[in-house]
Amino acid sequence: MKYVDDEVLYLGRLRQHYGHFIVDSVGRFWVLTRPEFQNMPIVVSAPGGWLPEFFWEFFAMSGIPRNRVMLLNDETIRYRKIYIPQLSYIMGEYISNEFKQPFETVIEFVKQNNKYPVYQKIYLKKYTAHDKRIKGEEKIITSFERNGFAILNPAELSFKEQIWYYNHCDIMVSTNGTLAHNIIWAKDGTGLLILERFPGGRNNEHQNYINLIKQAKVDYVPIYDMYSDYGRSFCKFTPELQKIFLKYNWHWEKDDLKINYLKYSIYRIRKTLSKLKKIWRKD
Repeated sequence: MKYVDDEVLYLGRLRQHYGHFIVDSVGRFWVLTRPEFQNMPIVVSAPGGWLPEFFWEFFAMSGIPRNRVMLLNDETIRYRKIYIPQLSYIMGEYISNEFKQPFETVIEFVKQNNKYPVYQKIYLKKYTAHDKRIKGEEKIITSFERNGFAILNPAELSFKEQIWYYNHCDIMVSTNGTLAHNIIWAKDGTGLLILERFPGGRNNEHQNYINLIKQAKVDYVPIYDMYSDYGRSFCKFTPELQKIFLKYNWHWEKDDLKINYLKYSIYRIRKTLSKLKKIWRKD
């Protein structure tokens, strides 16, 4: 076993997926603001021995250079002393105010060093022309755009731009899942409208904890068809969404309620055939 005669700070196993970065990887990062650990080498476990670029940007905006971070894959290394901070969040048990600290450090960096447009109302879109997992969101996007929402595709924005827009809005709209986790970058008390694209979307425990720590003003609205599930969903302008538009005094057109029935029918037939195939295979 390799031995290194040094004291290090261990920040845990980092997940490469952006949503898991927010909820599973940052739980020990609160310690980075403590003076006694300012210059200590950092060790993290990284599957495959690599990290996505947003991790390195997060470290850089936290004042941590790359050469201070050591990535471990499957290696076992013994150090003279290892500091392991307590987790600030464990799903199903607790979330502490320390969970927000690393995000707030990065937010302050972005606000002081960047200047982008400010949109009070933003819609984070999941839909792309090539995404086969979600159908019908484009019609809903049009309805929100007509009411003054800036339509943002996070995949087309830099990490800093995303943080800026999330932090400067008054209300954020997104489908359930990773996109809604971005409320962590917003101001405390920001409005959050979560459009449920499949049943059970409001049972995301991670999201509930984030909503709590950010004091977000949350509305959950189903926009899914009865055949929708986690893998694929068909979205439509539901009566529940109409009630939300009335609540906020937003306008919608009769055309917003129309569904492309040819596309919708093909989608439902495929879903039914898929379920029948699974039943036949079991038999």
